[in-house]
Amino acid sequence: MFNVREVHYDITNMCNAACPQCVRTNPVTGKMHDYILKHELSYEDFVKISPAWFIQQLDYLYFCGNFGDPLIAKDLLAILDYIWTVKPTLSVKVHSNCGIRSKDWWTKFAQLTSDKKFTLIASVDGASQATQELYRVNTNYDRIIENLKTFISYGGKVEWRFIVFKHNEHEVELAEKISKEIGCINFRSYSSNRQFPNGRFKYNFNGETRYLEKPSYEVESKFSDRKTIEFEQLEETVAKIDCIANKTRSIFIDFEGNVLPCCHYGIRLYTNRRNTRDVNNDEVVQETINNFGNDKFNAIDLGIETALSNCGRFLEILDPYWKKGQPLVCKMICGKS
Repeated sequence: MFNVREVHYDITNMCNAACPQCVRTNPVTGKMHDYILKHELSYEDFVKISPAWFIQQLDYLYFCGNFGDPLIAKDLLAILDYIWTVKPTLSVKVHSNCGIRSKDWWTKFAQLTSDKKFTLIASVDGASQATQELYRVNTNYDRIIENLKTFISYGGKVEWRFIVFKHNEHEVELAEKISKEIGCINFRSYSSNRQFPNGRFKYNFNGETRYLEKPSYEVESKFSDRKTIEFEQLEETVAKIDCIANKTRSIFIDFEGNVLPCCHYGIRLYTNRRNTRDVNNDEVVQETINNFGNDKFNAIDLGIETALSNCGRFLEILDPYWKKGQPLVCKMICGKS
């Protein structure tokens, strides 16, 4: 059975935002893709697929959505409480745009996490509403700041992460200043590693055609945190694939209970099961999933032991492809040129 030390949970595919480069958003319409059906892991499902023996072996886990924001999941606080009841010393992070929930909820969230090894990763890409809403569509900057202030005032620990584009590069230093003023423990900025066809990304913003652009060269070189091969350079780049999931003994578990090596295959399993093309049009991804069987990953149906074993077997099936520099997603994320 696959021995695990780290887990990435994606417990819901629901989100209040409509970020243009997110896989849940159709950039042509600015709306959620119609193949996405609202779903989340309940407390009962989470306990079933993450029993005590499984949690106790872990060193670290985090909640971050491929398709959704963890804070929308109705049982998030109960799930966190369960995790620390089983293993009080476990290190946990939750990633969110922080634009939802009441002040009372944020108070309870802080009180639950304040004495634990916990960090809230706040994804905030502006220092004003006018800038913030250009990428984090449908979020309210002032509400986010108030939520973070409430969380921090009750002992919560926050790291502010800022994705740098051309439209917000002028606010990075101001955002960092604000993060310190409200009490964040850290601030990180980095450029997007998503696709920019012909240098920019076209999307619909409230019925208007707009574009995301990379930051200026001087800014990108200063703030870049790139550890992947850019999509536009994949075909021409020769790279050796060294799977991060294998090295860190990490897995990804989604809101349907599927257990996979990483979130990137999590995206592709979800679209594959809905007869939707891989986001990179990579035939090898479809081939590996279909040959293995897209129904062999689910821990709710099969049990966590079987799902873990199947995840390990799937990694073995991928190994011959890695030797040929395939598939593209593995090359992009885990390839060393």
